[in-house]
Formats: sequence, structure tokens, C-alpha cells
Amino acid sequence: MAQIDVLLAVQDQDAGRFYKGLSDHGNLMLTVTTNVTDAVAHLADKTQHTDVLVMDNNLS
Repeated sequence: MAQIDVLLAVQDQDAGRFYKGLSDHGNLMLTVTTNVTDAVAHLADKTQHTDVLVMDNNLS
């Protein structure tokens, strides 16, 4: 199965829960950030690939 690159932009207190819940899926490559600035920088970086963005709407 193909690898899926997932960017998780979630609140700090939820990062572990999201990571644990999604890391069991062997084809998911997870990157976790806890602020919007880092998430936008990751998406803008041409050397990084992201297939899916999971963003907490309460993230500031």
C-alpha cells in the first residue's frame, strides 16, 4: 500500500492522542505540529510532501 503523508496540526494536549490513534496504520507517515505558523511553513516548504492536513479548528 502507498505511503500517505499526514500533517497533524493539533493542540499540544491532543497531539499524543492523535499520534497514537493514527500511528497504528502502517502506511501513514505522520508529522505533528502544535501551531498554525509551523503548519503553514511545512505546507509552503517545497521539500516536504503532504497528502492530508488534519487541523484542529481550535488551534491558534
